[in-house]
Amino acid sequence: MLKFFLLDVVDASASNLIWWSFGIVIAVTVIVEMLVMLLMKYSHWKKSLLDAFIVNVASLAVGMILIEFISRVFNNLTVVNIIYLFLITLVVEGGLLFLLNRTKPFSRTALVTFIMNAVTYALFILVFGLR
Repeated sequence: MLKFFLLDVVDASASNLIWWSFGIVIAVTVIVEMLVMLLMKYSHWKKSLLDAFIVNVASLAVGMILIEFISRVFNNLTVVNIIYLFLITLVVEGGLLFLLNRTKPFSRTALVTFIMNAVTYALFILVFGLR
């Protein structure tokens, strides 16, 4: 079993899957976030794909650090813990997405970040459920 922890709850819970399943979850997360950026006319498809990949790698890095300090939040996916992780994800991904797209207004980036993560978190809940 592969044990990685991502900040996105979708990927954190899927980290207990075998490596190729984990890879599929990551790919789906990146593609869904890219599609949200496209639908919201935030960037063209190549830029959206690259940005979605970069912000999710950043979430991975932050998640790997945070798991050492707040592992109970990652390992016990209650509604409250998902809210905590969602807020942390918004800060990490939103901040980085803004840095990658400085010409766009912060409010626009914040809205895109909120919607793309709301969609991926909703997919997670539908697929994996809550504990």
